[in-house]
Amino acid sequence: MSTVNVGSGFTGFISAGGTSKGAIQLERSSTLLTFLNQPAAPAQGDVAQVAFIGACFDGLELQPGVGEAPQHVRRASQIYANSDGTSQPITIFNPARGYLLDGIGFVDRGDIACAPRADVALSQIQGAIAEVVESGWMPLVVGGDHFITYPVVRALKEPVVVIHFDAHSDYLDELQSCPHGSFMRHVGELAHVKRIVHLGMRGNLQTGDGIGLSLGRGNALFTADRLMAEGTSLLDEILGRDTLAGDCATYVSFDVDVLDPWVAPATGTHEPGGLSYAMARDLLVAICASTRVIGMDFTEFNPRLDWNDITAKVVVNLIIEAVAAARGKGRRRIGAASRKESGQS
Repeated sequence: MSTVNVGSGFTGFISAGGTSKGAIQLERSSTLLTFLNQPAAPAQGDVAQVAFIGACFDGLELQPGVGEAPQHVRRASQIYANSDGTSQPITIFNPARGYLLDGIGFVDRGDIACAPRADVALSQIQGAIAEVVESGWMPLVVGGDHFITYPVVRALKEPVVVIHFDAHSDYLDELQSCPHGSFMRHVGELAHVKRIVHLGMRGNLQTGDGIGLSLGRGNALFTADRLMAEGTSLLDEILGRDTLAGDCATYVSFDVDVLDPWVAPATGTHEPGGLSYAMARDLLVAICASTRVIGMDFTEFNPRLDWNDITAKVVVNLIIEAVAAARGKGRRRIGAASRKESGQS
């Protein structure tokens, strides 16, 4: 057992005895799980690159439960963790690309203590993520209500393009009463956010005024139908010259309702006609492998609506794929090579 200080903004890991603030007791047991069995801090001499963080904000969801997602994602990840109980090197093997996470340093920093009110949770999440960014780690945040993207992006230190995977624009103007449906309007107002790229929008639960405002601000929108038809051949159009050249960083925000309900049923506002798992994976891999990613989040997974951990394992696998690509282990199916392999010109 080792004692690790995870910072004032974190509650630590949830165990049978509840949560502990400040310093936590890090031990391996059936009641204390970390993502892929990773430690709360890097071992002496190791360098962490990615920090898994739970943001348990439940907001005003139609169906409560998204705040429980981080611990369920940790649990679902255990089947992919090293079978001998070690943390590093991570031995996840993909027959197409080899050892995906080999050489990538991970830490699991626990969960951020979140009040149920958006205006209070805003400062709590932003402060905790600022600690992680200051430490030089890429924040990998698992929500939680999609509102959590707003304080996370506020904590970033440089110009960024936000890649927004979602069935909806989230461009309402009702932050307090509907935080998960309004936060992206406020993300777009941040001075260091250069633009937003909405990917996967579809269905009839939309706001015409909000979408019009987003497009009027110079943001881009790619519907689910177009993505399913054209896939990664749209990569250059999605990203733009500045991100492809590395002049501007990217932040990837992934709402699981971008996926078709057959793929990820456990979310509160699913819409028919979403992305397949393969398409979402390929887009994530292409984007993360082609740009300088400085953070990402996965949100709106509701464990209370899941069955046999279907959605939980989809989230875990997308995280693995995205992190591998962002850290140089997933460069496939992108650019001209991708189009040539798929028979496109």
